[in-house]
Amino acid sequence: MKKSIYRALMLAFGLLFGLAMAEIACKFVDLRAAQQYRRAFSPITRPSRIPGVRFELIPGSSGTPPGHSKFIRVNQLGFRGPELAIAKSSNTYRIAVLGDSIAFARYLDAEDAFPGLLPDRLVARVPGRRFEVVNASLGGRDTWEEVVLLEQRVLDLQPDLVVMQVCLNDHLRLPTPDPNDNRGLYGERSWYAYSSLCDRLDRRFPRFRKWHVAAATRLGFDMRTPAEVIKECVLDPRFIHDVQGDWPTWREQFLKADELCRQRGAGFLIAVFPTARLLGSEQEQTIPELSALARERGIPCVDLLQPFRAERSSVLKDWTHPNKRGQALAADVIADAIQKEFFPSSVAAVDSAH
Repeated sequence: MKKSIYRALMLAFGLLFGLAMAEIACKFVDLRAAQQYRRAFSPITRPSRIPGVRFELIPGSSGTPPGHSKFIRVNQLGFRGPELAIAKSSNTYRIAVLGDSIAFARYLDAEDAFPGLLPDRLVARVPGRRFEVVNASLGGRDTWEEVVLLEQRVLDLQPDLVVMQVCLNDHLRLPTPDPNDNRGLYGERSWYAYSSLCDRLDRRFPRFRKWHVAAATRLGFDMRTPAEVIKECVLDPRFIHDVQGDWPTWREQFLKADELCRQRGAGFLIAVFPTARLLGSEQEQTIPELSALARERGIPCVDLLQPFRAERSSVLKDWTHPNKRGQALAADVIADAIQKEFFPSSVAAVDSAH
Protein backbone atom coordinates (compact mmCIF):
# COMPACT_ATOMS: atom_id res chain seq x y z
CA MET A 1 0.00 0.00 0.00
CA LYS A 2 2.76 2.41 0.99
CA LYS A 3 4.67 1.57 -2.17
CA SER A 4 1.60 2.34 -4.27
CA ILE A 5 1.11 5.68 -2.55
CA TYR A 6 4.81 6.47 -2.95
CA ARG A 7 4.71 5.61 -6.66
CA ALA A 8 1.60 7.71 -7.13
CA LEU A 9 3.23 10.67 -5.38
CA MET A 10 6.41 10.30 -7.41
CA LEU A 11 4.38 10.06 -10.61
CA ALA A 12 2.43 13.19 -9.68
CA PHE A 13 5.62 15.01 -8.73
CA GLY A 14 7.28 13.95 -11.97
CA LEU A 15 4.27 15.10 -13.98
CA LEU A 16 4.16 18.49 -12.23
CA PHE A 17 7.92 18.90 -12.61
CA GLY A 18 7.69 18.05 -16.30
CA LEU A 19 4.85 20.55 -16.81
CA ALA A 20 6.79 23.21 -14.92
CA MET A 21 9.89 22.68 -17.04
CA ALA A 22 7.80 22.72 -20.22
CA GLU A 23 6.20 26.00 -19.09
CA ILE A 24 9.60 27.53 -18.34
CA ALA A 25 10.89 26.48 -21.75
CA CYS A 26 7.82 27.94 -23.49
CA LYS A 27 8.14 31.18 -21.53
CA PHE A 28 11.77 31.50 -22.56
CA VAL A 29 10.90 30.94 -26.23
CA ASP A 30 8.03 33.46 -25.98
CA LEU A 31 10.32 36.03 -24.39
CA ARG A 32 12.82 35.75 -27.22
CA ALA A 33 10.02 35.82 -29.80
CA ALA A 34 8.53 38.95 -28.21
CA GLN A 35 11.89 40.71 -28.28
CA GLN A 36 12.42 39.77 -31.92
CA TYR A 37 8.87 40.84 -32.75
CA ARG A 38 9.30 44.26 -31.18
CA ARG A 39 12.57 44.87 -33.00
CA ALA A 40 11.07 43.78 -36.32
CA PHE A 41 7.68 45.41 -35.78
CA SER A 42 8.87 48.88 -34.96
CA PRO A 43 12.29 50.46 -34.58
CA ILE A 44 10.60 53.62 -33.30
CA THR A 45 8.30 52.41 -30.50
CA ARG A 46 8.71 50.74 -27.12
CA PRO A 47 6.49 49.82 -24.17
CA SER A 48 5.69 53.11 -22.46
CA ARG A 49 7.27 54.07 -19.17
CA ILE A 50 4.11 55.95 -18.24
CA PRO A 51 1.59 53.75 -16.37
CA GLY A 52 -1.67 53.64 -18.31
CA VAL A 53 -0.03 54.21 -21.70
CA ARG A 54 0.86 51.08 -23.64
CA PHE A 55 3.42 52.28 -26.17
CA GLU A 56 5.45 55.39 -26.88
CA LEU A 57 7.87 56.64 -29.51
CA ILE A 58 11.58 56.27 -28.81
CA PRO A 59 13.20 59.74 -28.62
CA GLY A 60 15.64 60.35 -31.44
CA SER A 61 14.71 57.18 -33.33
CA SER A 62 13.83 56.80 -36.98
CA GLY A 63 12.80 54.12 -39.44
CA THR A 64 10.05 52.63 -41.57
CA PRO A 65 8.13 50.04 -39.52
CA PRO A 66 6.27 47.29 -41.42
CA GLY A 67 2.93 48.61 -42.63
CA HIS A 68 4.19 52.18 -42.70
CA SER A 69 4.59 53.71 -46.13
CA LYS A 70 6.64 56.66 -44.91
CA PHE A 71 9.94 57.06 -43.11
CA ILE A 72 9.19 58.17 -39.55
CA ARG A 73 11.54 60.49 -37.67
CA VAL A 74 11.09 61.02 -33.93
CA ASN A 75 12.45 64.14 -32.23
CA GLN A 76 14.34 64.17 -28.94
CA LEU A 77 11.15 64.85 -26.99
CA GLY A 78 9.70 61.57 -28.25
CA PHE A 79 7.18 62.97 -30.74
CA ARG A 80 6.88 62.81 -34.51
CA GLY A 81 8.00 66.00 -36.17
CA PRO A 82 10.79 68.57 -36.07
CA GLU A 83 12.98 69.18 -33.04
CA LEU A 84 11.43 71.40 -30.39
CA ALA A 85 12.89 73.10 -27.35
CA ILE A 86 11.14 72.40 -24.05
CA ALA A 87 11.13 76.10 -23.20
CA LYS A 88 8.97 78.24 -25.47
CA SER A 89 10.55 81.23 -27.14
CA SER A 90 8.92 84.64 -26.84
CA ASN A 91 5.84 85.28 -28.96
CA THR A 92 5.41 81.51 -29.54
CA TYR A 93 1.97 80.00 -29.27
CA ARG A 94 2.39 76.28 -28.61
CA ILE A 95 -0.28 73.76 -29.58
CA ALA A 96 -0.20 70.13 -28.44
CA VAL A 97 -2.16 67.61 -30.52
CA LEU A 98 -3.34 64.42 -28.83
CA GLY A 99 -4.68 61.77 -31.16
CA ASP A 100 -4.46 58.37 -32.79
CA SER A 101 -3.49 57.14 -36.26
CA ILE A 102 -5.40 60.01 -37.91
CA ALA A 103 -3.18 62.70 -36.40
CA PHE A 104 -0.06 60.51 -36.53
CA ALA A 105 -0.72 59.79 -40.23
CA ARG A 106 1.98 57.18 -40.75
CA TYR A 107 1.06 57.02 -44.44
CA LEU A 108 2.01 60.67 -45.04
CA ASP A 109 5.05 62.84 -44.46
CA ALA A 110 4.83 64.62 -41.10
CA GLU A 111 4.38 68.01 -42.75
CA ASP A 112 1.35 66.73 -44.73
CA ALA A 113 -0.65 65.66 -41.65
CA PHE A 114 -2.92 68.29 -40.14
CA PRO A 115 -0.67 68.87 -37.08
CA GLY A 116 2.24 69.63 -39.41
CA LEU A 117 0.07 71.94 -41.54
CA LEU A 118 -1.38 73.97 -38.67
CA PRO A 119 1.55 76.39 -38.06
CA ASP A 120 1.49 77.86 -41.59
CA ARG A 121 -2.30 77.90 -41.64
CA LEU A 122 -2.38 79.86 -38.39
CA VAL A 123 0.38 82.30 -39.34
CA ALA A 124 -1.70 83.24 -42.38
CA ARG A 125 -4.71 83.88 -40.13
CA VAL A 126 -2.97 85.49 -37.17
CA PRO A 127 -0.09 87.62 -38.48
CA GLY A 128 2.63 88.55 -36.04
CA ARG A 129 2.47 85.36 -33.98
CA ARG A 130 4.71 82.32 -34.14
CA PHE A 131 2.97 78.96 -33.92
CA GLU A 132 4.50 75.67 -32.84
CA VAL A 133 2.78 72.27 -32.83
CA VAL A 134 3.74 69.26 -30.70
CA ASN A 135 2.27 66.16 -32.35
CA ALA A 136 1.81 63.90 -29.31
CA SER A 137 -0.31 61.39 -31.20
CA LEU A 138 0.39 57.73 -31.99
CA GLY A 139 -1.56 55.11 -33.92
CA GLY A 140 -3.75 52.86 -31.78
CA ARG A 141 -4.15 55.25 -28.86
CA ASP A 142 -7.52 55.57 -27.17
CA THR A 143 -8.89 58.55 -25.23
CA TRP A 144 -7.97 57.05 -21.86
CA GLU A 145 -4.31 56.86 -22.85
CA GLU A 146 -4.38 60.36 -24.28
CA VAL A 147 -5.68 61.83 -21.02
CA VAL A 148 -2.96 60.03 -19.04
CA LEU A 149 -0.35 61.35 -21.47
CA LEU A 150 -1.82 64.84 -21.18
CA GLU A 151 -1.55 64.79 -17.39
CA GLN A 152 1.82 63.06 -17.10
CA ARG A 153 3.75 64.54 -20.02
CA VAL A 154 2.11 67.00 -22.38
CA LEU A 155 1.06 69.70 -19.92
CA ASP A 156 4.66 69.91 -18.68
CA LEU A 157 5.52 71.32 -22.12
CA GLN A 158 3.33 74.35 -21.28
CA PRO A 159 1.04 74.30 -24.30
CA ASP A 160 -1.19 77.31 -24.83
CA LEU A 161 -3.76 75.06 -26.48
CA VAL A 162 -4.46 71.32 -26.47
CA VAL A 163 -6.24 69.86 -29.50
CA MET A 164 -7.70 66.41 -28.92
CA GLN A 165 -8.34 64.56 -32.17
CA VAL A 166 -11.21 62.09 -31.78
CA CYS A 167 -12.34 59.19 -33.96
CA LEU A 168 -15.41 57.02 -33.47
CA ASN A 169 -13.47 53.96 -32.33
CA ASP A 170 -11.69 55.88 -29.56
CA HIS A 171 -14.41 54.78 -27.14
CA LEU A 172 -13.08 51.22 -27.50
CA ARG A 173 -10.11 50.60 -25.25
CA LEU A 174 -7.65 48.77 -27.42
CA PRO A 175 -5.54 45.70 -26.64
CA THR A 176 -1.81 45.78 -27.09
CA PRO A 177 -0.75 45.14 -30.71
CA ASP A 178 1.98 42.77 -29.53
CA PRO A 179 0.61 39.22 -30.06
CA ASN A 180 3.03 37.89 -27.45
CA ASP A 181 1.38 39.98 -24.73
CA ASN A 182 -2.18 38.70 -24.65
CA ARG A 183 -4.34 41.24 -22.86
CA GLY A 184 -8.08 41.55 -23.16
CA LEU A 185 -10.03 44.50 -24.48
CA TYR A 186 -9.85 46.45 -21.23
CA GLY A 187 -6.27 45.52 -20.43
CA GLU A 188 -6.91 42.62 -18.05
CA ARG A 189 -4.39 39.84 -18.40
CA SER A 190 -5.69 36.69 -19.99
CA TRP A 191 -4.87 33.10 -19.13
CA TYR A 192 -2.28 33.11 -21.91
CA ALA A 193 -0.25 35.65 -19.95
CA TYR A 194 0.15 33.03 -17.24
CA SER A 195 0.63 29.91 -19.35
CA SER A 196 2.64 29.85 -22.57
CA LEU A 197 2.28 26.07 -22.58
CA CYS A 198 -1.52 26.30 -22.73
CA ASP A 199 -1.21 28.83 -25.52
CA ARG A 200 0.81 26.36 -27.60
CA LEU A 201 -1.50 23.46 -26.84
CA ASP A 202 -4.49 25.60 -27.82
CA ARG A 203 -2.99 26.41 -31.19
CA ARG A 204 -1.96 22.83 -31.90
CA PHE A 205 -5.04 20.98 -30.61
CA PRO A 206 -8.40 22.67 -31.41
CA ARG A 207 -10.32 20.30 -29.11
CA PHE A 208 -8.07 21.16 -26.19
CA ARG A 209 -8.60 24.86 -26.90
CA LYS A 210 -12.38 24.42 -26.93
CA TRP A 211 -12.29 22.73 -23.53
CA HIS A 212 -9.65 25.09 -22.18
CA VAL A 213 -11.47 28.27 -23.26
CA ALA A 214 -14.75 27.09 -21.77
CA ALA A 215 -13.13 26.18 -18.45
CA ALA A 216 -11.02 29.35 -18.16
CA THR A 217 -13.93 31.60 -19.16
CA ARG A 218 -16.03 30.13 -16.36
CA LEU A 219 -13.19 31.05 -13.99
CA GLY A 220 -13.33 34.66 -15.18
CA PHE A 221 -10.36 34.79 -17.57
CA ASP A 222 -10.54 36.83 -20.77
CA MET A 223 -9.68 34.24 -23.41
CA ARG A 224 -9.69 36.51 -26.46
CA THR A 225 -6.39 37.25 -28.15
CA PRO A 226 -5.70 40.83 -29.33
CA ALA A 227 -6.34 39.78 -32.93
CA GLU A 228 -9.74 38.37 -31.92
CA VAL A 229 -10.65 41.53 -30.03
CA ILE A 230 -9.72 43.75 -32.95
CA LYS A 231 -11.71 41.58 -35.34
CA GLU A 232 -14.73 41.35 -33.05
CA CYS A 233 -14.91 44.93 -31.82
CA VAL A 234 -12.45 47.51 -33.06
CA LEU A 235 -12.99 46.90 -36.79
CA ASP A 236 -16.68 46.04 -36.60
CA PRO A 237 -18.88 49.03 -37.62
CA ARG A 238 -21.58 47.87 -35.20
CA PHE A 239 -19.23 48.47 -32.28
CA ILE A 240 -17.49 51.52 -33.74
CA HIS A 241 -20.75 53.42 -34.16
CA ASP A 242 -22.41 52.14 -30.98
CA VAL A 243 -21.17 54.85 -28.63
CA GLN A 244 -24.07 54.95 -26.17
CA GLY A 245 -23.03 51.99 -24.06
CA ASP A 246 -19.53 53.38 -23.47
CA TRP A 247 -20.52 57.04 -23.32
CA PRO A 248 -20.72 57.47 -19.49
CA THR A 249 -17.10 56.37 -18.99
CA TRP A 250 -15.89 57.98 -22.23
CA ARG A 251 -17.56 61.26 -21.22
CA GLU A 252 -15.51 61.37 -18.02
CA GLN A 253 -12.29 61.39 -20.01
CA PHE A 254 -13.26 64.53 -21.93
CA LEU A 255 -14.32 66.23 -18.71
CA LYS A 256 -11.01 65.30 -17.09
CA ALA A 257 -9.01 66.59 -20.06
CA ASP A 258 -10.94 69.86 -20.00
CA GLU A 259 -10.37 70.29 -16.27
CA LEU A 260 -6.65 69.52 -16.54
CA CYS A 261 -6.25 72.16 -19.25
CA ARG A 262 -8.20 74.73 -17.22
CA GLN A 263 -6.01 74.10 -14.19
CA ARG A 264 -2.85 74.72 -16.22
CA GLY A 265 -4.24 77.73 -18.09
CA ALA A 266 -4.32 75.98 -21.46
CA GLY A 267 -7.12 76.15 -23.99
CA PHE A 268 -8.88 72.95 -25.02
CA LEU A 269 -10.39 72.11 -28.41
CA ILE A 270 -11.85 68.84 -29.68
CA ALA A 271 -11.59 67.85 -33.35
CA VAL A 272 -13.89 64.99 -34.38
CA PHE A 273 -13.20 62.99 -37.54
CA PRO A 274 -16.03 61.02 -39.23
CA THR A 275 -16.03 57.59 -40.85
CA ALA A 276 -16.79 56.90 -44.50
CA ARG A 277 -20.05 55.29 -43.41
CA LEU A 278 -21.23 58.59 -41.86
CA LEU A 279 -20.32 60.60 -44.96
CA GLY A 280 -22.92 58.64 -46.87
CA SER A 281 -25.58 58.96 -44.18
CA GLU A 282 -27.98 61.73 -43.21
CA GLN A 283 -26.56 62.04 -39.71
CA GLU A 284 -25.67 65.65 -38.90
CA GLN A 285 -23.02 65.07 -36.22
CA THR A 286 -20.34 62.42 -35.91
CA ILE A 287 -20.82 61.94 -32.15
CA PRO A 288 -23.98 63.79 -31.00
CA GLU A 289 -23.25 63.00 -27.35
CA LEU A 290 -19.83 64.66 -27.57
CA SER A 291 -21.20 67.69 -29.40
CA ALA A 292 -23.81 68.15 -26.66
CA LEU A 293 -21.18 67.82 -23.93
CA ALA A 294 -18.97 70.39 -25.65
CA ARG A 295 -21.85 72.88 -25.83
CA GLU A 296 -22.70 72.23 -22.18
CA ARG A 297 -19.12 72.80 -21.02
CA GLY A 298 -18.25 75.57 -23.45
CA ILE A 299 -15.55 73.47 -25.12
CA PRO A 300 -14.81 74.42 -28.74
CA CYS A 301 -15.60 71.35 -30.84
CA VAL A 302 -14.85 70.97 -34.54
CA ASP A 303 -16.81 68.24 -36.31
CA LEU A 304 -15.32 67.43 -39.71
CA LEU A 305 -18.44 65.57 -40.87
CA GLN A 306 -20.06 68.43 -42.78
CA PRO A 307 -16.83 69.87 -44.29
CA PHE A 308 -15.78 66.40 -45.46
CA ARG A 309 -19.25 65.68 -46.83
CA ALA A 310 -19.31 68.98 -48.73
CA GLU A 311 -16.01 68.18 -50.44
CA ARG A 312 -16.89 66.58 -53.75
CA SER A 313 -13.60 64.73 -54.20
CA SER A 314 -12.57 61.93 -51.89
CA VAL A 315 -11.00 63.00 -48.59
CA LEU A 316 -10.54 59.55 -47.06
CA LYS A 317 -8.01 56.85 -47.96
CA ASP A 318 -10.01 54.12 -46.18
CA TRP A 319 -12.85 53.84 -43.69
CA THR A 320 -11.70 56.79 -41.55
CA HIS A 321 -8.14 57.99 -42.29
CA PRO A 322 -8.00 61.25 -44.27
CA ASN A 323 -5.81 61.28 -47.35
CA LYS A 324 -3.53 64.21 -48.14
CA ARG A 325 -6.44 66.31 -49.33
CA GLY A 326 -8.50 65.41 -46.28
CA GLN A 327 -5.66 66.31 -43.91
CA ALA A 328 -5.29 69.68 -45.62
CA LEU A 329 -9.02 70.35 -45.34
CA ALA A 330 -8.96 69.36 -41.67
CA ALA A 331 -6.06 71.75 -41.04
CA ASP A 332 -8.02 74.61 -42.64
CA VAL A 333 -11.18 73.92 -40.62
CA ILE A 334 -9.28 73.48 -37.33
CA ALA A 335 -7.21 76.62 -37.97
CA ASP A 336 -10.42 78.58 -38.60
CA ALA A 337 -11.82 77.33 -35.29
CA ILE A 338 -8.63 78.20 -33.39
CA GLN A 339 -8.65 81.69 -34.87
CA LYS A 340 -12.31 82.23 -34.00
CA GLU A 341 -12.14 80.84 -30.45
CA PHE A 342 -8.68 81.94 -29.29
CA PHE A 343 -7.78 84.91 -31.51
CA PRO A 344 -11.11 86.72 -31.98
CA SER A 345 -9.40 90.08 -32.48
CA SER A 346 -7.73 88.79 -35.64
CA VAL A 347 -11.14 87.74 -36.99
CA ALA A 348 -12.51 91.21 -36.26
CA ALA A 349 -9.51 92.80 -38.00
CA VAL A 350 -10.11 90.71 -41.12
CA ASP A 351 -13.83 91.56 -41.11
CA SER A 352 -13.16 95.29 -40.79
CA ALA A 353 -10.65 95.14 -43.64
CA HIS A 354 -13.36 93.76 -45.90
